[in-house]
Amino acid sequence: MNSIVSIFFRTTDVVGADNIPVNGPVIFTGNHSNQFVDGINVLCHARHKVGFLIAQKSWDSPVVGDFAKMAGCIPVQRPQDAAKKGTGEAIFDGTCTLKGEGTVFTKEVKEGDKVRVRGADLQLKVVAVVSDTELTLADLKKGEALPSVGKSAFDVLERVDQAEVFTKVFDFLKDGASLGIFPEGGSHDRTELLPLKPGVAIIAMGALERHGISVPIVPVGLNYFEGHKFRGRCVVEFGPPITISGEVSAAYKEDKRKGCNMLLEQIEEGIKSCLCLAPTYEELELLYMTRRLYCRDRKLKAADKQDLNRRFAHWYNFMYKPMLEKGEVPPQLEIISSRIRAYRDSLSLLGLRDYQVRHLDAQPWGKIMMTICHMVFVMMLAAMPGLLLNAPVGLYARMVTDKHQVEALAKSNVKLKATDVRLSKMITTCIAGVPVLWLSYAIIIFCFGYKMKEVALFLFCCPFFSYLGVLAAEAGMVDLKDLKPLLLRLMVNREEMMKLMKERQELQKMVRATVKKYGPDMGEVYFGRNISWANLAQNERLSALDSPTSSRTTSEDKAAASFQPKSKDI
Repeated sequence: MNSIVSIFFRTTDVVGADNIPVNGPVIFTGNHSNQFVDGINVLCHARHKVGFLIAQKSWDSPVVGDFAKMAGCIPVQRPQDAAKKGTGEAIFDGTCTLKGEGTVFTKEVKEGDKVRVRGADLQLKVVAVVSDTELTLADLKKGEALPSVGKSAFDVLERVDQAEVFTKVFDFLKDGASLGIFPEGGSHDRTELLPLKPGVAIIAMGALERHGISVPIVPVGLNYFEGHKFRGRCVVEFGPPITISGEVSAAYKEDKRKGCNMLLEQIEEGIKSCLCLAPTYEELELLYMTRRLYCRDRKLKAADKQDLNRRFAHWYNFMYKPMLEKGEVPPQLEIISSRIRAYRDSLSLLGLRDYQVRHLDAQPWGKIMMTICHMVFVMMLAAMPGLLLNAPVGLYARMVTDKHQVEALAKSNVKLKATDVRLSKMITTCIAGVPVLWLSYAIIIFCFGYKMKEVALFLFCCPFFSYLGVLAAEAGMVDLKDLKPLLLRLMVNREEMMKLMKERQELQKMVRATVKKYGPDMGEVYFGRNISWANLAQNERLSALDSPTSSRTTSEDKAAASFQPKSKDI
């Protein structure tokens, strides 16, 4: 597993490893934005042997299923994997009574099944089948509103009895083993968490009830930077463990659903505290850009970057965004926001990164010659192993991945572009394709009269030279990127380059001045050195619940978001 991570990721930083309990059992739970790669990253850095709950269809698939069996995972049959299209259309009017037109509910739906709007994710439990054209739905948890989307096509999800799976999981934890679970239910490529499924809370509370084991729950934040591409970056952050409090335990004894919901809210807050969340990719990109401008080219550790990213995201979500919605954004903030966007667009047009702008005034010739010489040297090293050992499988994997992405997007109700499935498909294709390619070369060499010892030596050297080709090619690409600002200095009007540098310097001053002006309004988020983001999120949620208007609006927004059809244009 570590080999897979080192090959397919350029860097993987781990933050908060000290939060992981030394002894098991432990439940690891996190966001799910990179399909099977998420599990690999947790397995490699959790300091425990972790058995994941995995979808039955993945368990039955080649390569992934084989790795899952070796890792001691537990298969789970998910209702959404066997969803069926309902006949006719249903009218979702925000009440517990679901009317149908041209429907045959008595034949297609049973008590305990679930229905969902076609193209949405939220599942509604059926309490009773009244007739062919009427169902009674269960109400959502307190504070949440049933969706009102009018007439729509719908899917039927048959009830799956998970009693056997829960029993296996409880025994698994009783034996001291550690469990991994992604409570969003499936991977996605959105910038915010999907509504969490209650399974992780049911497991934790059930283990306490059945075996008297209070299993610590460690939230995990998997933060990817171009994580769907080959040689991307990843930051794995482990948050402080969540334990079942006396309040939650007492609530569970009184009402199991209430106790599980209380624990699930704590888990959601814990996961969010390990992530930097924004409504869209564009807003997230702007937050990262603002953080880089604020730092003035200082090199930060991964933990410091994550902390600073979250401070900017907190200010954006809780201060700037409300001002934007009310149309009360101060002129100073409008100006700096538009200038940062324009600066980002200029970099995109020139193919530059922010850190490269400061090198635009360098004396180019000596640097260019050294960079070109180094690039030619490493590319020559990479040419033979790259072209022979890596390129054929890489090109084939790209074609397979493109096709798989299109299929995954067509099947999903929540994916935006289905980029979350790309790297996993690429890895599984390479795992199967690379040995086949090397064996094919070995057979050809043997047929040309080489001895078996020489063929064996070739096969033994293939992994080494293949990895060397990857590293050398990456070094060559870094040199190529470094050449851009130097070549632009020669090709583009010098005054234009100087304007871009000056704009960056002015933006750095403006960002710091803006932070100094508006930062104190954030209180602890601005002044605090070591912030407990989970506790901060909990306090904000409790404050919001004190206001009936805020609570109602939030619940309605969540319900509407859960039923928002997927967009292929983002």
